[in-house]
Amino acid sequence: MKTLLLFLLVTLTFTACKKDNDEVAPAKPAEAVAGTYTLTSFYYVSGDDRINLPTLPYTQNGQTISGIASLTPQTTNDQVTLRLTLKITGSDDQSIELKNITVQQNGSGYDLTAGNQSIASSDGQKMNLAISETDPTTKKTSELKFTAEK
Repeated sequence: MKTLLLFLLVTLTFTACKKDNDEVAPAKPAEAVAGTYTLTSFYYVSGDDRINLPTLPYTQNGQTISGIASLTPQTTNDQVTLRLTLKITGSDDQSIELKNITVQQNGSGYDLTAGNQSIASSDGQKMNLAISETDPTTKKTSELKFTAEK
C-alpha cells in the first residue's frame, strides 16, 4: 500500500509540472499579428526620391529617424489596419494608413495581402513588408519596404 501511495505521489508530481509548449495560438489570424512593431530598416523609392536606411533608428547631424508600424484588428476575424509612422527629431510625425489588409495563416507564420497582392509576412513578432506599384501614366515605380520587430 505504501508503494502504491508513493507511486501515485511521484506520478502526480511529474504530471503537475507545466509544459514549455503550452502556448495557445490565437483563434483569429488578425489577433496573432496585431500590435506595435518598431522599424529596424526602411527603404522607399518614388521617381527620383530614394531613402535607404538599412538600420533604424538612424542618427545624423543631431536628427534621429525612427518608426513604428501598428497592426490593429478590424471587426472581421482576418483583417487588420496597418499604420506606418516615421518620426524625425524636430519634425512632425509622418503617417500612412492601409485598411482592409487580409491576414492568412501560412505554416507557422502569416501572410498579409491587400487586394490580390501579397504585401507582408509576419510570425507575430517580426514583420517584413514590401509594396511596389507602377504608375500607368508615368511608368514610374514606387516601392516601400521595411522590417520591424515587436
